[in-house]
Amino acid sequence: MYRVPKSLVVLLLIMSSISITLRAHGGTSLANMVIKGPTFQYVLRKDHDPIVCKHIMQVFNDKFTHLFDAHLLIDSTFSANSIYAFPRLPGVQHSARSTAEMALSAQPTSPEFSTIHWNEGRATPGGCPVGQKCVVEEPSPILVGYFDFDNDGSVDTVIKGGSTFFSSYPNMAKTHEFLIVWRGQRLKISGIANEWDLAHPADRVRTPIIIYGTYLRPFIYRGITYVASYGADGDKEVMAIDKYSFTGRTDAVTGRPQWSGDAVCDLEMKRLAN
Repeated sequence: MYRVPKSLVVLLLIMSSISITLRAHGGTSLANMVIKGPTFQYVLRKDHDPIVCKHIMQVFNDKFTHLFDAHLLIDSTFSANSIYAFPRLPGVQHSARSTAEMALSAQPTSPEFSTIHWNEGRATPGGCPVGQKCVVEEPSPILVGYFDFDNDGSVDTVIKGGSTFFSSYPNMAKTHEFLIVWRGQRLKISGIANEWDLAHPADRVRTPIIIYGTYLRPFIYRGITYVASYGADGDKEVMAIDKYSFTGRTDAVTGRPQWSGDAVCDLEMKRLAN
């Protein structure tokens, strides 16, 4: 499951060791400027499924060594036709800023990750208590996908969002991503949705499950869905690979279905000299 830093000191140590530089590829155009994050090598620490773990370690070492590199916010870099842009749900207009915010949910990628077809949507936080006046916030981007998240043979609605997407390594401490999963249901989402209603439906029988993390990337390998999540274990940075299944029980207080999260692999992220 998702690992969080054991203490604030760990997070500060990670953040303080970041070396951020700007580099240009093939010229000095601002559109090519990159905020460079660390270079990683992935080493298998824990292995509960040798076939999956060895394969995904190879994928990360081939495709994700610079997974936290980020481009400057330039309209041409984050155009509707860029590699960072997702197809949009009905009623959603392209926004270079939203595309930039979700860029690390699009790239780097591999066939395992691109098998999941996300669509870009918009949502407001919602949740204002009855009788109170709340500050109206601007709609923020969300991603909506339809796939079998818990591997029970039924297609689920999966919504990825957060108060802040993981958009750059320096802003890691401000990142709060979530996955809202409606089991066996295909929600039609268009226009501007309400995040609170998506997570807290009036009909508690349909209540979804929510997973929180810093960097959450579902992927599918050999027909099974897994979730890659970034975190820290002591003073080490890790990428955890987990698999979720429904226990058949619901929480007595919240009414939410309860999941079993199985830790499949742990990849230690060793920093290399940039």
